[in-house]
This record gives sequence, C-alpha cells and structure tokens, in this order.
Amino acid sequence: HGLVDIKHRIMMLKFFENDKIQVDTEHNKYIYTYELLNKLKDKYKNDELILIMGADNLVKFHKWKNYRELLKNKIIVFNRDDIDTSMYINKLGKNKFVVIHDYVSIPISSSMIRENLNNKFLDKRVLNYIKKYHLYQKK
Repeated sequence: HGLVDIKHRIMMLKFFENDKIQVDTEHNKYIYTYELLNKLKDKYKNDELILIMGADNLVKFHKWKNYRELLKNKIIVFNRDDIDTSMYINKLGKNKFVVIHDYVSIPISSSMIRENLNNKFLDKRVLNYIKKYHLYQKK
C-alpha cells in the first residue's frame, strides 16, 4: 500500500509539537530531499543544516536524486543492522559523515508497527487517530 496522506501524517506529528518541537507544514510539496534542503538553506541562511539518516539509507544513497548536492551538507548516520558504513562512506567522501555507533536501539521498524497497531511503541493519541481514520489497515 502507498503512503498515508500527508495531512494525516502531519496531524499525528502535531500531537508532539511544543516550544522545542515544531512540525513544518510549509515544505511538504518537495519530492526530493535536495529540493527541501535547498529551500531550508534559503530560509535559514545563518544555520547549519544536517541530514540525519539510518545506515539502511546510506546503502542506497548514491541512487538519490542529486545525491552529490546533498554531500555539501554534514550527514549523521545511525549505524544499524551491522551495515559496513565505512565502505559506503569511503566511496562518497568521508569528511561529510558522522557515524553514530553507540546508541540504544529498539529492534522495531515502521512496517512492524503498521502491521501490529496495538503496539506498545505507539502513543495513545496517535493510535486513537489511526483507528478513527482507519489508517494503515490492510485492504
């Protein structure tokens, strides 16, 4: 199945909005990451933008649209699934990457959560919203 409509995904994120967490509703029209980063660079000229990804995305990073443009930014990679991040980073250019190895990892994926919606990892407000709008249900 495809992605749940962006409006629903934003509404679920809004449950967590506070003075330190802001949910951006302005930049959802960009398909590619490089487009979004370029727009954010224009908006936040004095700030450093950092791309954060899991190592599973690093494996396919060279297939991303305009990935070389993204390499102009610092990229933080959370190592997972015993992926040899150094092999991919050496091909892409070491100086832009910071790899995080030591962090508490929960062996769960978004697919696993969607398949078991009574999951202990879901906030009750999000779970109620998903049930109310019949999201992520198998057809």
